Amino acid sequence: MNLVEADAKSLLAGYGVSVPHGILLQEADPVPAHRMKGVAVKAQVLKGGRGKAGLIELVDSADDAPLDETRLDAAIDSVRRKLRAQDMPALLLLEEKLDIRAEYYLSFLIDDRAQAPLMLFSSQGGMDVEGAPPPWRLRIDPMLGLLPHSVIEFFSSARVPADVLGVLSRLAALLYRICVAEDLELLEINPLAITAQGRLVAVDAKIILDDCAAFRHRNRDFAASRCLSLASMTALEREADSKRFTYIELPGDVALMTYGAGLGMMMVDLLGDAGLRAACFIDGSVASVGNNTEERLRIVFKRAEAPEVKAILFYQNLGTRDIKPRVDAVLKVLRETPPPKPFYFGFVATYLAERNMTAIEACQMVSALGYKTSQEPLELVEMIRRDCLTSVPGLEHRAPIATQQPKEQVI
Repeated sequence: MNLVEADAKSLLAGYGVSVPHGILLQEADPVPAHRMKGVAVKAQVLKGGRGKAGLIELVDSADDAPLDETRLDAAIDSVRRKLRAQDMPALLLLEEKLDIRAEYYLSFLIDDRAQAPLMLFSSQGGMDVEGAPPPWRLRIDPMLGLLPHSVIEFFSSARVPADVLGVLSRLAALLYRICVAEDLELLEINPLAITAQGRLVAVDAKIILDDCAAFRHRNRDFAASRCLSLASMTALEREADSKRFTYIELPGDVALMTYGAGLGMMMVDLLGDAGLRAACFIDGSVASVGNNTEERLRIVFKRAEAPEVKAILFYQNLGTRDIKPRVDAVLKVLRETPPPKPFYFGFVATYLAERNMTAIEACQMVSALGYKTSQEPLELVEMIRRDCLTSVPGLEHRAPIATQQPKEQVI
């Protein structure tokens, strides 16, 4: 789950990390009384690049003068209008504007290859961090953790001023402890500001929670993030979410139903090689229980009702689970609700999964209903390519994927 800035900072502040004083405004909330001399009006969205998109506006006041409320109201209205134009909830965060001496970038994530946490640091943070030199990288031994004294040399090598080394090292150690305690997939602070008074303040923060660990954090209540997440979904994505599985809608030609992210990505790639695009992607979620094949397939059928979708592809492989309940669910849906577009079916399984039905028998039963089947994914994709030659632009120029020659490899 992605957290919006306000929720991310709330989590960090609970551990003692310094964040700017702020006020969260809902859609129609008036601006409450405050004593801030300068204000940053920040849209709360689940994507980056807000500054370049005009979703952050700054309102300053002259020295020792009260803030011009008219200018503040105009800035709030401006950001709200931009959010409404994108059909997004007008949720805003008003924050005190800081006197910043320098801006850093600091983040923690998981290095998948090393299977270890990774800390990234750059002395050039802020809106244009992508154009800065590559950040310094420190791989963390999960058995040892991160202690302040163990990162002083790292930050010193990154040319951090001597008067900041100690406080930055202590903050890095604290942030790593937060990542572990809260099961975070990502913790990114950009910019991490050094104020004129020498304080380190998280001016902006991005956090991604590991949904697999949600059962350990049942007291979490990030209502704003949850609301924005639901608002960003399509109607079918919300329906799938309510039924406890992951469904992602894509602009494509083939409504795809598989089980498992690895198999799903393989089928997406095979469709791409054939000049086709997947119109959706389905995977299980942490809360998925039992056999929900019927619910998944009915949502895929709804996606296939769109005129741009030309075919429906079901493909699955199983290693140990019994294939019969899933095939029975597919047959039930096909008999009760004829698919809105041509339906292609494939199944492959080990002998453990075939204890009550073989994959060949599954294909034979679906074929008996008049649908095309194969146990080979390449053959299924090629069937779709041939059948869609006249309905998908550009396909007539694509060679059959089974006969395409591999690209020359340079060794």
